[in-house]
Amino acid sequence: MAAAFEEHGINMASFDVSAALRRSGPPFRKTSGQPAESSLVTTGGITLRVDRLEKAGLVVRVRDPEDRRVVYACLTEEGLRVIDATAAAHFGNESRMLAGHSADKRKQLARLLQELEPSIVTNESAELEEDSV
Repeated sequence: MAAAFEEHGINMASFDVSAALRRSGPPFRKTSGQPAESSLVTTGGITLRVDRLEKAGLVVRVRDPEDRRVVYACLTEEGLRVIDATAAAHFGNESRMLAGHSADKRKQLARLLQELEPSIVTNESAELEEDSV
C-alpha cells in the first residue's frame, strides 16, 4: 500500500484526509473537525495533515462567507487528480491481493472485518480516554 501512495507523492495520513474530502462530494470540502469525528485522529492531527496537503498544493483553506470563524479544507484540482489516481491504484492493489479468493470468501472476509471494526474502535476509544486521564 505504501508503494501506491508514494507513487503519487502522498502517505496514508494524507490519503485518509484527501479521501474524506473526495467522499464529501462537490465542492470537496470539510472543516478539520468533520474528518476527526469519523476517525481516531484529533482535530489537531487533522490540521497537521491539512497543513502538509496545503503545502503540496493539494488543498486550500477557505473561510465560510457567512461565519468567518469556520475554515474549510478544499481539494484543489490537483488534489482531486491525485486522490482519484491514488485511490484507483490502491483499490487495484487490494483487488490483486484478494484475486486468489472466491467471491464467497471475499464476502466472508468483508463480514468478519465489519464485525471486528466496532471492537477496534471501542478499544482505541478506551485507550484514548485512559491516556487523557
